[in-house]
Order: sequence, then structure tokens, then C-alpha cells
Amino acid sequence: MKEASTVVALLRQKGLTLSTAESCTGGLLSAAITAIPGASSVFPCGITAYAAECKQQLLSVPEELLREQGTVSADTAAAMATGVRQSANTSLGVAVTGVAGPDPTEGKPVGTVFIALSDGERVWTRSLTPENGLSGREEIRQAAVDTALQMVFSYADAYPAMMAGGLAIKPPVPAEVMIPKAPATGNQRRFLAVLLPWKGDTLRERMIKISALTLALVLVIVSGFGISKFISGSENQSLYQDLQNIYGEDAQLNTSENGMLSRFESLYSQNADIGGWIRIDGTGISYPVMKNAGSNYYADHNFRQQYSAYGVPYFHSRNSFLTADNRNRVLIVYGNNTGDRQMFSELTKYRQMGFFKQHAVVDVSTLYAADRWQLFAVMILDPNEVNAFSYDRTAFTDDADFMSFVSDIRKRSLWNTSIEVNAKDELLMLVTQAEEEYGFKDAKMVVVGRRCRSDETIAESNLTVSHNPTVLMPRVLARKNRATTAKRTTADDNAKTTGTAGQTTATGATTAGVTDSTTPSTDPSLNTVTTTAASGSESTAPPVGEPTDVTPTREDVQTAATTQN
Repeated sequence: MKEASTVVALLRQKGLTLSTAESCTGGLLSAAITAIPGASSVFPCGITAYAAECKQQLLSVPEELLREQGTVSADTAAAMATGVRQSANTSLGVAVTGVAGPDPTEGKPVGTVFIALSDGERVWTRSLTPENGLSGREEIRQAAVDTALQMVFSYADAYPAMMAGGLAIKPPVPAEVMIPKAPATGNQRRFLAVLLPWKGDTLRERMIKISALTLALVLVIVSGFGISKFISGSENQSLYQDLQNIYGEDAQLNTSENGMLSRFESLYSQNADIGGWIRIDGTGISYPVMKNAGSNYYADHNFRQQYSAYGVPYFHSRNSFLTADNRNRVLIVYGNNTGDRQMFSELTKYRQMGFFKQHAVVDVSTLYAADRWQLFAVMILDPNEVNAFSYDRTAFTDDADFMSFVSDIRKRSLWNTSIEVNAKDELLMLVTQAEEEYGFKDAKMVVVGRRCRSDETIAESNLTVSHNPTVLMPRVLARKNRATTAKRTTADDNAKTTGTAGQTTATGATTAGVTDSTTPSTDPSLNTVTTTAASGSESTAPPVGEPTDVTPTREDVQTAATTQN
């Protein structure tokens, strides 16, 4: 780490000024800077703001951000750095917020610290977690100060060139300006009178005009949506095909002076928000993955920062990509399920066993590391249910906490797999919408993998996959399955009574696998039904009516399983 004297000297040499905003370090960072003789020439202001109200009033951190993200988050640190830089009118603002102990704060463990640096146009964030091995309040605080000084040094050392990484600070969208319209002329009024309901019209004339206008409006909306969807989809494919060509198919793993993989340099020069690339062989998924400042900007903007319903895959805001040494314990990538084989649409095919086995290894690289990931779980989650499973964890108190998290994932996985996960592994989460596939609001599919180890041979053919007969599914699916099964049972009983349904009923023939997320099934009779899979081997009947290699209908999802009360 750089000494404060080295940082002050470099700031003075480059003509840069610095201000600080501190929470958990309580002025330790500003004290280190002001201890250097002559620091006043580059350091006019330091603010210590512990309370949320002070962060809001002194540093202009939005109240909504504090309410949603808390005082200890990457977004809050970024807002603090931007706020102090603007308030002090300095070249740079650096901020620290975290949990130094002795007790957790806002559910975040001791040792969780976020550091941010802002130059008014871009913001860079770093994080410390319990996995950094820090122990004790003072050690955590000093590590945060050292990290902040290193970030300032790296920026000044690169200046006037742009330091690698960072997210653009998006300016607020200006309010739409309403331009007054000139009053209609006589000819225009007569023309409008023919088309629009007008005073003097009979009731019949008004009804005819209203009906005609309604029909015309519907036709315009429907046809316009279809055309725009086609054009948007075509343009979207063209854009990302061009970016794929720039990124290249070959593994260009040599690095530049700043440690970035050379295959990213051209893309980074076009948009410095890029954080990595995802590619799943044999599918259409091959896209850049963008860094996320916490606003989910790229959920509805493309790589060119143009509005697009397709968006572009992006990392969780807690994922950081500042240097090659900065590893993430859990990488989380979000992408839109657009329903037309673009973006993360094909991710939903992982609910089919055959697709899972054929595409069980994926490539997700970051700016500084090209990694492959072995998939081992697929979850269907309802984020709206009470005590919903928190899949988006990125920090853990210890190895036991991490392994408990892995165990919870396996309990919710559609598939049991032979892939082992240990306490030192890194995880990957691929997240997309699955409302159409599972028939309930805000349904999410989360595909989970671990980073492939350097000493293992990757071969999908060696992967063993079977249905999880006691998978924990969202309650909304459990309720639908109970209601539908009861309805079918009544219908079958009626059919037997009247003799109109033949002698064979299907009740129970497809009932296996779905368990209420609060009560896992222990009755073997509900979990041992077998069916012949596409491969010809026997396996447990798939959960929620998912056939091995056939996309289910919504009726399949709602009716193909029973649930134990």
C-alpha cells in the first residue's frame, strides 16, 4: 500500500485536489493525509459522517438510497464520494463506509467495508469482506485507509489518462419540455370535426366515430409494436454480433500493463462500464457483462448506452473489478429473458435435464481473469414471498456460513448433481425472469455454478444429474399444485362414478418433486415415482412437471405435481 506522503506528493505533482468522506474510519484517513507537511495544498476538506442523517445532509446521499441499500453499501460509498467532491469542489472525492465492529450493522458482518473514489464523471469502488482475513476493529479501519490511499494513488498515477475500471456517473434525466401548440386553423377544425366526436353530432355519429378511433388506435399500437419489436430485435442482434467479433473467439489471454486482458481493451475504449463477458457454447448467449453502479442502468440500456428493452447482462453492484488481485467470492450476473432467443432467454432451458447436461460448463470472464464455471444447481425463486431465499449474498462470516449457503442452494435445486463444492470455491449466479415459464409474478430462475479448479478435467460426459425429489419450490407453485391436484382428483372420482372416463386415471402418475418451501416432503410415496427419460434411463420424475427435454406448457407447471401439507 502507498504511504500518505507518496499520495500527497503525487497529487501535488499532477495538480489534483482531494476531499474525504468517512464513516467507520472516523477521520483516520484525513488524519493520515493532514499529518503530511504541505497537505493543505491538495486537501481542503474532510467530513466524518457516521449517522445516516449526516450522510444525507452533508454529503447529499439520497434518502431513498439509504433506505433501500443502507449506510454500508457500494452505492452509499459512491454517493458519499461524489457528494464530498462536489461539496468541497475538489478534483477527487474518496469515501469509506463499513462495519469495523465489534458488532454487525444492518445485517452485514464485521469486516464489510466499501471504499469509493469519484472524479465527478466516473466512480470506482472497492470492498473489504471478512474473507480478507482482517481481525479487530483497528486492523479493519487501517486496511480501509490503506485501500483508499491506494485508489487515490492509482488514479493520480494514471492521470491524465483514465484509470481502469469505474462506472460512469449517469446525469439525471431532464424533465420533458412541453412546447405549446398553435391553435387549430379553420380548415384544421373542419377536418377534425369529420374524424372526432364534435358538438352537434348525433349520438349515433359520436358512437361511430369513437368506435372507428378505438379500432384505429388498437391497429396502430399492435402493428407499431410488432414493427418496433422486429427492428429492435434485428438491431440488437447486429450490435452484439459486432461486439462478439471485436471480443474474438480465441482465448487472447495476454494482459496489458494494467493487468487487463487484451481481448477487452478495444471494448473498454468504447465503453469503460464493461466488466466481463459471458459465453455459453452451443447457445446464442455471448454478450458483454457490464458493471453496475446500483441503478440497474443496463437492465434497459444496451452496450452503446441507448435505451433498449433488451438491455445487456450486468453484474451485481457488489461485484468489483478494480485489479487482477480483486476476486469476488460470488459473481452475480443479471440478464433479460426477452422470449426470442436473445439475451438470457435460453437460460430458462436449464430446467430441462438434457440441456443442463449438454451445457454444464460456461465461460464468464472478467476484465482481469478468464474463468470457466461448472454448473451444479438450478433454482426457481419467488422474491415476493415472506422470508424469500437470499440468493444474492456476496459476503459470509466464515467457511461454515458459506457451506450452509451452498447447502441451501442444493435444497432448492431442480437437479441433484455430482459436482462437489468446498469452502474455498467461488460461485457464479446467472439470474433471469421466468414468469412465462412458471406462471407467477416476478418468478426468477437462478443457475448456479462454481469456478472450475485449475487441477480438474472438464467433461460434461462425466457429470451425473438426477431430479431432486424433495426440491424446495416457491409457495405460490405449491398452492397451485395442491388446488389443481384436488380438482383433478374430484374430476377423476366423478369419471369413475359415471363410467365415462374409462377404467384408468392419471392421478398420481405425474406427482413427484414439488415440496412446499416451508415443509420438505419425507413421504417416499410422494418422491419415488419414476419415468423413462429421453436418454432411455430411469430417473425420478422431474419437479413442477418439467419433462426431460420438452418445454412445458403453463398447464404442465400448474398441474404436474402434488405437495405435502
